[in-house]
Amino acid sequence: MNYCPHCGKEIHTLPDKSYIEWFLFGVFLPYIGIILYFWFNQTNKKAAKRLLQGSLGAFAFIILGFSVIILYAILVGVSSR
Repeated sequence: MNYCPHCGKEIHTLPDKSYIEWFLFGVFLPYIGIILYFWFNQTNKKAAKRLLQGSLGAFAFIILGFSVIILYAILVGVSSR
């Protein structure tokens, strides 16, 4: 709890938002998340950061998924000879 330094009364503060909705938006719509990152970068830095993190995470997951599929196709192709 926070207390007022002058009178000692208890101060009720709102919890800091985690911006999880912007992170999930970036994960599920990474291209739009990148565009919104540049839009929010000037006005809402925390939301922009979460959008970028979600978008980059989604792109990393997509690249990893395609890498696994390509590696699997190569290994199956080599083993079928």
